[in-house]
Amino acid sequence: MQKNRLVKVLPKVGLGLGIATGIFGIIYGTYYSNITTQYYSEIFKEALLDAEGTANQKQWEARTTSLKSAPTNTLAESILLDINPAIAEWTELRDWCKLNIKNTNTGEESKEYKNIRDYCTFSIKDKLENAIDENKSDNDVEWAKVHNALKAIKNNDELDAELIKAREKDVNNEGGKTIKEWCTKAYKKPYTNKKDKVFNIALRICVTQNSA
Repeated sequence: MQKNRLVKVLPKVGLGLGIATGIFGIIYGTYYSNITTQYYSEIFKEALLDAEGTANQKQWEARTTSLKSAPTNTLAESILLDINPAIAEWTELRDWCKLNIKNTNTGEESKEYKNIRDYCTFSIKDKLENAIDENKSDNDVEWAKVHNALKAIKNNDELDAELIKAREKDVNNEGGKTIKEWCTKAYKKPYTNKKDKVFNIALRICVTQNSA
């Protein structure tokens, strides 16, 4: 009698274990299918400089100049092992970028992430047609036109706090200086993609304006 009861119970136990294992497998599989490994080449795919031959040489040279003045404590170990920043050649930086963009993302606060963002990508200015020369004086007519373009933007959500303040200033009373400073900083920032807010503001106002 007991033997028959045992025979009846065992299939139920087996069935229960099978269901539990199946559910665990689904959960486990779903969890790990949502974990994706991101490489720098994917994160910065819209912004990376061309690392083949002499393509983007002008931009590589500009990034190398920036690298030479960078504090050593801001540089990743790999870049210090491969390059002497003080005497770096643009081709060395290009080759370092070409190799290291294949690495797995180590987080936005890591030195490697920041170095690739700062030295392997286009700047916002690179992506602007007719960007204004930063060497033009604060009271140059070009900056006055930029200030007028800024004043035409009424929606505060489209601007940052600094630009909202600049918009309210008279162009002859710090307005030109403030907008020039903002655009100059924006020019130097790394380009990320077409949706970036700073890029889109710069695209509208930090370029040669057709009307005064």
